[in-house]
Amino acid sequence: MLALWAGFYAIMPMLSYDTNGIDEGAARALLLNWSIADHVINPIVILGIPDFRAFLFGPLTIYWPGSMLAAKVFVVLVFAAGIAWCYRWAHARFGEETAMVSMGLMLIAPLSLTQIDSLASGPFVLAGMALLWRIEEAYAKTKNAVGGIYYFRLLVIAGLATLHPAGLGYPLALLWRWFKNPTGDNKQRTQVMGGIIIALIIIGVLRAGWIDLAWGSNPLAALGTLISQPAIDDTPEWPLGIIPLLMLVGVIAGYWRRWLTDTAGLGWLLAIAVGALCADGTWALLALGFILTYGTAGVLQWHTRLPVFNFLGQRGLALVLIFVFAILYTRDDKSLYDLHSANIMTSRDRLLRVLASEIEGSKARTTTASQWPGQTMLACRCEVLPLPPPGANSAEFEKSLQGLRYLVFDPADPAVRILKQRVAELNSILKTIAMEDRAVLLEVTPRPALP
Repeated sequence: MLALWAGFYAIMPMLSYDTNGIDEGAARALLLNWSIADHVINPIVILGIPDFRAFLFGPLTIYWPGSMLAAKVFVVLVFAAGIAWCYRWAHARFGEETAMVSMGLMLIAPLSLTQIDSLASGPFVLAGMALLWRIEEAYAKTKNAVGGIYYFRLLVIAGLATLHPAGLGYPLALLWRWFKNPTGDNKQRTQVMGGIIIALIIIGVLRAGWIDLAWGSNPLAALGTLISQPAIDDTPEWPLGIIPLLMLVGVIAGYWRRWLTDTAGLGWLLAIAVGALCADGTWALLALGFILTYGTAGVLQWHTRLPVFNFLGQRGLALVLIFVFAILYTRDDKSLYDLHSANIMTSRDRLLRVLASEIEGSKARTTTASQWPGQTMLACRCEVLPLPPPGANSAEFEKSLQGLRYLVFDPADPAVRILKQRVAELNSILKTIAMEDRAVLLEVTPRPALP
């Protein structure tokens, strides 16, 4: 069934096989691998250490450098593996029915589709958490306390920590479990806890990952995408997030006795708690899986307590909820299908297309400074640098523009408020080429030299 699902998504226009809407972190990881494979000097290396996707995308550069199709299919396979492992985890705790319903709804959820299409970190975090559960089971059976499984677990933990703050949830749950020391082996506890802490400290020192995250965003808006996926360029309707929030609170309260004894469940819960600091699509995908798994199990257990021994009494509410979620999800899936079929792009992608045409028509070497250097470089195949520092005044900012031809940024982003002010002060040398709802393209026209 997973093979049929993956084949359907790959063959039908459910995914876009161009550079539209690619996650910034994924774009940097792909560009780093492609530049190494093709021996191309690329300014992407000055943007800092990318997240763990740069390592996972490594095999793609050997056989399919430059192929977005290969990258999308790879993420489909990663998500399918994560769903398979989550299915086994749910089956072991709640039974086959809960696992089948919850993971089946995850497969058709439009949020899953958009996360795959953008090469976002959500499928990788979900798969990594489920993989850690399998590793922990294998480690419990091994007699070698410090062996291959021990170091492989540290590698997965370090990788999760680079992808998203939610990736810290499972390592924190493991630290709690080994702090309680269920095996009674103090030496092994020190080795495991020390290894996890050292892996997290190394990642923090290297400052790898956590690229272009929406810190402090509204969690209700992200939860609203669990009910209805917004159209391109539309803002998520945060009032819709109240319903998933109530479901999430109900699930946490309903299983409150499990959290300190079930490491995997506690890790999932902590991932949602920590990831709420930047509530984006990755965080919403983890919340969706959590709600579907525990919510389905809770509804089915509630049915068993009813004294009504017919189909409606034993499965009526569960069946209604399945139909409601399935109808909502397939409706939004059809909308995404129509958008891909019509080749409709976001405002940022449209503006990057304009930049690509400007650069293509220019004979001179051009350098662009962008708020999203990875996405810009991927779309325009040009030399891109990060945005210049705004400086203390407009004169300093003008000096930092030397050598640049274009500027691309989101004027509505509070992070570039000072830069936006400097741009307004230098409107005599900065010409607006194109402007979209959340993106603007400026051309730098240096002042003529004095005789």
